[in-house]
Amino acid sequence: MLAGAIGLMAAFSVSPSAAQEPWPFTSFEAHRYDSLINMDRNVGPPCCVPHIVGNPGEVLVHISAAVDVPWSEDLDRVTVRAPDLTLTLPGGEPMTQIGYFERIGLFEVGTKNATVSRPRGWPDDDADLFLEQVWSVPEDATAATLTFGEFFSVEIDIPQETSTPITPGDTATFAITSMTVMDGFDTVDEVLDQSLSGTVHADNGQIIQVNFEITPQMMTGVGRENFWFVTRHFHLVGPDRLRTTPLGQLDDGERLTDDIQHTISGANTVGNTYSYTYYFLGGGQPGTYTLYFLSDPVAQGTL
Repeated sequence: MLAGAIGLMAAFSVSPSAAQEPWPFTSFEAHRYDSLINMDRNVGPPCCVPHIVGNPGEVLVHISAAVDVPWSEDLDRVTVRAPDLTLTLPGGEPMTQIGYFERIGLFEVGTKNATVSRPRGWPDDDADLFLEQVWSVPEDATAATLTFGEFFSVEIDIPQETSTPITPGDTATFAITSMTVMDGFDTVDEVLDQSLSGTVHADNGQIIQVNFEITPQMMTGVGRENFWFVTRHFHLVGPDRLRTTPLGQLDDGERLTDDIQHTISGANTVGNTYSYTYYFLGGGQPGTYTLYFLSDPVAQGTL
């Protein structure tokens, strides 16, 4: 279920044309958006050049659901391929998804299968099939049939009121605690059983060290109780309103990288505060700098 989502609950009922009895939903929500920001890293940084998608005359329908899979000795895995996960309007042809939420607040254009395996601890343990897919439908659509491949179909209502999508900045609070301009810093790379010392030095411009804090306000994992982000999701915009160049952060071994995946989990994740240090290359001029988390400005600091 999309925790904290802003929108309307959509009703569902058994489809007369279902291949078999529909599996029950643990949770089900449908949301209607006019447009969404594509967070795919391959189309540019969403902080400064957002890729906004949405067809004229159509709306984006986001279905957030958890399906209670009827596990058995014969059923140990469910995979619904993206082409078989369809939405069909009355009298129309099946439509495939145009995107999905990789995490809460993180939408990407493309397709994704829906898949889940029977837990090793079954029948004591259970696992739901999660859906966070998006379809583009005519703006006057009111109902559709959602089909999970060969497994089952259900009739759903298309919300008639537009929702406000959760964005990355809604998922946590952020605060810059300090900023420092420097010419360079030391690194250590581990190569098998050897260490290799190095330095990062700014030949042009200056390196800006940013210390900041994140306090998660919700779990963002789909089917997982965690808060997740990657170093490269953060950008820094200077007082001249130009984006600086992200350099990354030092990992535990003092290696510089922009691809550390942070997964925060546990009972105290929400509301707890975590500290990070990132580096950016810019002019280093005095003034107010803005930290972006993907598409959203989330904190400001002053040099």
